[in-house]
Amino acid sequence: PGGLDMIPVPSHTIITPSADDRYIVYGHTHFTFNTTTKLLEWKVTHHENMTYLCENGDYYVLKPNEPVKDKEWKGISGAPVFNLQGGLLGILCGGNETYSVVFVMKIQKLLSFIDTTLKIEGMGGTI
Repeated sequence: PGGLDMIPVPSHTIITPSADDRYIVYGHTHFTFNTTTKLLEWKVTHHENMTYLCENGDYYVLKPNEPVKDKEWKGISGAPVFNLQGGLLGILCGGNETYSVVFVMKIQKLLSFIDTTLKIEGMGGTI
């Protein structure tokens, strides 16, 4: 829309994971209705100091420093995952309580989906 040719994500902000780095996810989940203000309020959720375990296809597997509990992670899928210096690793896609890990779609994969959609819809793209 509006002549957008591509999503502006500077390449210098896209990172690949390292076992020495730490990662953070930040998003808004679990809204509630405040009966006093009559407004919906979102709970801010963030998880810091996650470590990189491995790569699995289009996903990175990260280990949070606390156990993964569905109720604490539910609804935050789609939130960006950064390293502590602000580099963009990918988008949170889910987690596993049993193994206490989370899965992050590589940002390169997501940008490829967006670029393909723009190309198909005749709005440019870089393919």
